[in-house]
Parts: sequence; structure tokens; C-alpha cells
Amino acid sequence: MGKDPHQNADWITNTYSAPLVCHEKEKEAISKRCIVGDTINQRTMIHPDFEAIPTPGHTPGSTCYLWQAPDASYLFTGDTIFFNKNRWAIFVMNGSQEEMLSSLDTISKLDFDYLVPGAHTGDANMEATTKEKTQETIDEIVARIKSGKNATF
Repeated sequence: MGKDPHQNADWITNTYSAPLVCHEKEKEAISKRCIVGDTINQRTMIHPDFEAIPTPGHTPGSTCYLWQAPDASYLFTGDTIFFNKNRWAIFVMNGSQEEMLSSLDTISKLDFDYLVPGAHTGDANMEATTKEKTQETIDEIVARIKSGKNATF
């Protein structure tokens, strides 16, 4: 019998005393897989250098996490933005297109050096970016959404 694939999140919580923080709209679903330490429903500083930012659209409780590390800043996007063949992409699953557009606007205003999605196809699992590149890429995704095209490329 193999290890439980969901044990990793609890391992991190138990090993580092780092509770899992998620949006309150996702607590029920996430609790089925691992221990939820706390929930949020608005932008929240979890630690002086780590912020949880609700970004609904992919799902109603999608959340990004912005880490201001000593060397750079990293935006962990989960499935809100992912890499599809090494390009930024979005997918509205149980959320709404309007919420996704609002979340993309929120993300475009954040200051971060690296985009770190939770999912990817292709080789890239993290990408360096600039404020200008972030804005250009998000503008391209928004244009595709508004034109009725698939924003996953």
C-alpha cells in the first residue's frame, strides 16, 4: 500500500508548525485532504513577509500567496495562473469569468519578481518577470477572454 498523496501538506504543517491557510470558501473541500489551520476572506498578512491574496475566478476561493523573500519576491498562484506549454494561462473551473478578470487586474498591480504556479505543462515551473512583462501578459490573457477565445492558449 502506497503513501497517502495528501500527506505532504500535513507533513509541512506538522514539521514546520506552518498551518495551511486557505480561503474560507475552499475550507470544506481542502479539509477532506489535509488539515486547514486558518481561513481568510480578504487580503491578509500571514507573516510579516507573506501575504494571502484572494483571487477568485478559477474557483470561488482561489488564493495567491506573495512572499517577499530577502533576495526577491515570489507570487505563488496555485491554479489561478498556470503554465501551459511554458506560457501563462488561466482556466475558469468552478469560478466565474468576471471574478477572474478582477483577479487578473489585482495580480497585475502586485510587485513580484517570479511567478510560481501550482501547475504546469512543459518545462517551466517558475518564471522571472517584470512589472511590464506581467502587465503585457495579463493584458493578452484579458484580450483573449473578452474576445471569447480560450485563455489557456
